[in-house]
Amino acid sequence: NILTVASLVLTGILLIGCSSVLSSIRAEDMAQQGFPNGQFLVRISNEELINQPLEKVQVNNPLTNSLKDELMTISGLETIREIHNLPVAVESSAMESDAAMVGFEASDLSFYQSVSMDSEHFSYQELVKQNGIIVGRPDDFMETFHTEPQIGQTLSLKVFNGNTSQQATFTIMGILDSSRISDQDMQKTDMLLLPVETMQNLVNCSTVYEYQIRVSDEMETQAETELRQILQGNAGVQIDTLSAAVSEAKNFLIGFQAVLLTAIALLGCFAVLNLSNTILTGIIARRKEFSLFRSVGMTYKQLSAMVQEEGLVISISGLIISILAGGGIGMFLCNFLQRETMSYLNYHFPVATTAIFAIIILGCTILITTLALYQQRKRLSYPSNDTVR
Repeated sequence: NILTVASLVLTGILLIGCSSVLSSIRAEDMAQQGFPNGQFLVRISNEELINQPLEKVQVNNPLTNSLKDELMTISGLETIREIHNLPVAVESSAMESDAAMVGFEASDLSFYQSVSMDSEHFSYQELVKQNGIIVGRPDDFMETFHTEPQIGQTLSLKVFNGNTSQQATFTIMGILDSSRISDQDMQKTDMLLLPVETMQNLVNCSTVYEYQIRVSDEMETQAETELRQILQGNAGVQIDTLSAAVSEAKNFLIGFQAVLLTAIALLGCFAVLNLSNTILTGIIARRKEFSLFRSVGMTYKQLSAMVQEEGLVISISGLIISILAGGGIGMFLCNFLQRETMSYLNYHFPVATTAIFAIIILGCTILITTLALYQQRKRLSYPSNDTVR
């Protein structure tokens, strides 16, 4: 009985615990993390960046002003946000860039200061004047430069301007506190953040890396069609859509759930086999006891009901422990993931999954007991005198 209850509990804990996490993840929220400022990303294509470094692509940047003017004509347009990347290298001897500084506008500064480790505030123009930078991801900074970032620290980087390069010195004027930044807002940060105006002072080629486009929800489909028409034939540019990201997230969750359920089903089969063995062995071992009950007037129906109740006690005990432990573990996992990496998680107890699990376990218990009693029915219906003795 202990082994049977333990196997039922383990199956239930895994099923309910993992289902709690899966039911708390919405594909829409998951996909939204990559689209902080709209439903579309129009950016330099991966093929371009694979074939040559970013600074070479920027010599003839496919994200031109004329392209932006065309994008401004799409239906339902609300905003277009430019993302700028300045290619740099840590080593002065590097022949091509191995990192990029991400640009920000004056309107972004209030957010950065709200999540800064340092309480001292500075203006956008002060940053530009002093070649100031903000360290958006201190852990990445330490891994790259093997030192902890400090306010006032200077940083010498090789800056690439198309086919030429120069050494530039920057001053760290702000360090962000990653623990205060949500997953979605994390998209606004990077290891090194530099004012767009400073970028334009350093290089004369276009540093635009991506357009983030937001349209009204009711015009999203029409806008996507128009965007694809505008970008048709422009091999250097690609478009990423929120709708496609949602579909990918749904497929990922479905696939993950299928693998998880397969593993749990195998464990569940072991639990059902244990349950079957416990019920069948119990009936056979207590055959004389049951025959005695029959000899003193207990009907087969009463005997069957008694054995069914005993089997259900085992199953219900396992179910109660599974629901309590699995629900608790699921809540703990959701809270942990929400705190660490997935701030969009909202805990939901998997009611439907739990109900199906309970029905299957209780149904198997009743079915197995009924079949086992039926197999022994002839011996239990007509107890011999020797059996009674």
